[in-house]
Amino acid sequence: MRPPDAGSYFQWIPFHFVTDIVRETGVKPGRPSTYPHLFGDRAVLQVAFNVLLTIPFGLFLRYYFRTHWIRCLLLSFGLSLSFETTQVTGIFGIFDYPYRLFDVDDLITNTAGGMLGYVAAEWFASRLPRIDRLDAEVDLTPPLILIPYAVGLFAMNVWLGMHLIRFVLGRRRVPFHDRWSGTRQVVR
Repeated sequence: MRPPDAGSYFQWIPFHFVTDIVRETGVKPGRPSTYPHLFGDRAVLQVAFNVLLTIPFGLFLRYYFRTHWIRCLLLSFGLSLSFETTQVTGIFGIFDYPYRLFDVDDLITNTAGGMLGYVAAEWFASRLPRIDRLDAEVDLTPPLILIPYAVGLFAMNVWLGMHLIRFVLGRRRVPFHDRWSGTRQVVR
């Protein structure tokens, strides 16, 4: 089977979502009676959730890191670009083909969501505790339970890694050198 044309995975027309919304909902700009069709429409929900997705990112950048709006704009765009790149590469090659379009409208709406969060952070910051008080109450000393947890996690990763190697090699025998006995062992 021949793969689809690479150009079919990209949508480069800015604000094409407006055309999608008008086409799918049948909304007429001069007729307010058609506006209720907007609620619940797939195209409208996609735009709304793309904006909502990155609002917390913009809030966090301004409230906690006190970033400048230009930096928030660039970081929101970079986050959105990473989403789109992940989609169009099929999660960086895990899948043979992209599972979604690289959509320039998603870049626009995700970046707008980050900036909307940046603007809304001023209102939220007046209702949240000050950062210096939050940081003063943080105890960064690791709890004692962390050590056995880390050892168990390491052992589990080694065990899973060995089984993954066996699976990848197709249940072939994997030789390794046993340092304690000085013999050559075979994992079956």
